[in-house]
Amino acid sequence: MSIFSMSFFFLAQFKYFFLSINRAFLNIQIFFSPLQWCLLIASIATFYLKKCSKKIYLVDFVCYKPSSKTMCSKDLFIEKSKCGGHFKDESIDFQKKIMDRSGFGDKTYVPESLIVIPPRICTMEAMKETESVIFGAIDELLLKTKMKVKDIDILITNCCIFNPSPSLSAMVVNHYKFKDRILCYNLSGMGCSAGLVAIDLAKQLLQVVQQSYSQAFPLILTVQSIILNTLFIHTSVHKTVATIQSFKEKMKQTKSQEYHFQKT
Repeated sequence: MSIFSMSFFFLAQFKYFFLSINRAFLNIQIFFSPLQWCLLIASIATFYLKKCSKKIYLVDFVCYKPSSKTMCSKDLFIEKSKCGGHFKDESIDFQKKIMDRSGFGDKTYVPESLIVIPPRICTMEAMKETESVIFGAIDELLLKTKMKVKDIDILITNCCIFNPSPSLSAMVVNHYKFKDRILCYNLSGMGCSAGLVAIDLAKQLLQVVQQSYSQAFPLILTVQSIILNTLFIHTSVHKTVATIQSFKEKMKQTKSQEYHFQKT
C-alpha cells in the first residue's frame, strides 16, 4: 500500500469518527436544553468540589515566654523549698535528683507564687497563671500573623488538670470579645495527648465548616497550670505507701482464704 493510499485511509477514518461524534452530540442536544446542560455541569462541579477535601495548613504558632522576674535556678528552687519548712532532708534530696534527671536548668521559669515565702497555693493564683500564659500567647500570635479577633472561627482550649468554671474558652471569648458565631470547645482531663486530640478536633471541624465557608481559622490553646498540683507533704506519703502495702497483703490473704474454702 502506498503512502498516498494510507493517508487517504486515515483521513476517511477520521472523517467517519468526527461525523459519529457530531451525530451523537446532536442526538444528546435534542434531549437536553441549554439550561439543563448548565445545571448538569454545575451539579458535576459541586460534587467534585465537595468530594475533594481541601488542604489544611498551619498558619503560625507561638510559645509563651514569661517575664524575667519568674526565672528560677536550681539552687534558688532548693533554697525556697528548704525555707518553706514543708520538706525534710530526704524530700529535698529527692527533688534534687528529679531536677537533675528531668533537665531542669538554671533559666527555667516558675510561677511567681511558688518562689515566694510562704508559697501562695490557691485557685486565684492558678487563674492568674493561666490568664498570663493564654493572653500573652494570643497577643503575640495576633501580632505575629497580623490577624484580627473577628477572623477566628473556632476556639479550642486544652488544659489537662486545671478546669475552672466558667471554662477557659469562655474566659478567652469574654476577654477578647470574639464574634457570637464562634465555635468553642474546652478540653480537660485527657493527659499529655490532649494537644494532639485538640489538633485532630480542629481538623475535623474545618472539614465540616469549609462546606459552608470558603475558609475558616481555628485557634488552639494548649496550657498547663502547676500551682494547684504542688503538694507540701512528707509523712503522708509514707503513710499512703504503708496503707497500700497493707491493703495488698489483706487482698492476698483474702484470695488465699477463698482458694482454701473452694478447695475444701
